[in-house]
Amino acid sequence: MGSIVLALGLGTGLSLLGDSTLYTVLPEPSIAVQVGLTSSLVGIALGLNRLVRIGFNSLAGHLMDTRSRRRIMLLAMALGILANLSYALAQGPWLFLAGRVLWGAAWSGIWVGAHATILEIAPSHQRGRLNGAYQAWFFGGAAATAFLGGVLVDNLGFRATLWLSVGSVAAAWAVWWRLLPRTPSHHEPQPKVVSEVERSSAETWRASLPAAVPYFAARFTLAGVLASTTILWLGHLLEGPSAASMQDLLPLASLTGAFAGLRTLTSLMGAPAAGRLSDWLGKRWGVIGITMAAGALGLWLMGSSELAWALLGALMVAVCGGATHALAPSLVGDQVTSKQRSRGLGIVFSAGDLGSALGPPFALGALVWMPLSAIYLTCAALLVSVAVFSAWQNVRDRGPAHLPQG
Repeated sequence: MGSIVLALGLGTGLSLLGDSTLYTVLPEPSIAVQVGLTSSLVGIALGLNRLVRIGFNSLAGHLMDTRSRRRIMLLAMALGILANLSYALAQGPWLFLAGRVLWGAAWSGIWVGAHATILEIAPSHQRGRLNGAYQAWFFGGAAATAFLGGVLVDNLGFRATLWLSVGSVAAAWAVWWRLLPRTPSHHEPQPKVVSEVERSSAETWRASLPAAVPYFAARFTLAGVLASTTILWLGHLLEGPSAASMQDLLPLASLTGAFAGLRTLTSLMGAPAAGRLSDWLGKRWGVIGITMAAGALGLWLMGSSELAWALLGALMVAVCGGATHALAPSLVGDQVTSKQRSRGLGIVFSAGDLGSALGPPFALGALVWMPLSAIYLTCAALLVSVAVFSAWQNVRDRGPAHLPQG
């Protein structure tokens, strides 16, 4: 099991350089104009790949429940190469936006496939731990590529960094081609009467939707609103006298990349810890509720003018994001039958992608008429409501998670 998680995590981490770089530096107008994007198009570009995944996730889930998962995952990584190539070649918005659509399709195959593989190999009492281990690879890769992307842009330029991202995804494809198991999918399509198919689909939706609620909220807040406004938040925060000297040491893009890396490393630590705790307690919803409440408090602290409190708040939100990433797929493993788990994951990840697609245009658009601190308080209210929902789900469970096998 460990070698498979290693292969999945290493490939995922390598694939992230282009996407992490875009979220780190693209909101800066002088960088966006290099690929022909106006400020009004940046929010669309950062959310488009996630918006299209709302459809692609379900397709990927269906294919992986019925076809060779390895082949689909390799095809998805190949689409990732094409997506990054589109960024590097773009001289105007259309090719760049087409690349974002391609990356959306690619990430659906990468993300759904990796989690479906983990749920297939993980015993029920280790789902939280193995999902947490994979999330640690994901967050570690995101942290490294966010920092590296910012540094590379400052030292080599934006276009050169995009070309390097093409090679990084190609290396990820090679890792998966070499290390992913060559076993065919044993989820062969079986003839069913229409009523059985409809009933199975309805049960999958009913079992998966609760897990989609915290995943939507975490992705909207962390991967949507915060990821697209970090460079603006840091720029405002560092205007204070206590932090003015920091920009003398590193340019803003590098500082943003470094902070994004620190925040992601915090998520890296939160994911396996939350996964192990939920395995031990048998109460995944209780752990989600606590971390959602902590994330809401962190968003409130991010509005502080005091550097230390604001940074502490940002790291608290990161812990919330890491915990949710580990536990939502584990909930699908607990509640959805093995033959439908890829489709259940597709439902949950589509909800998350809807949130992360809505986050950038909401945040960047709302800045016209409300301060960034008020936007963060709006997200805090969302996390509080999800904490209440999680507490209700925890009471309903009344015991260990249900673990269907067939």
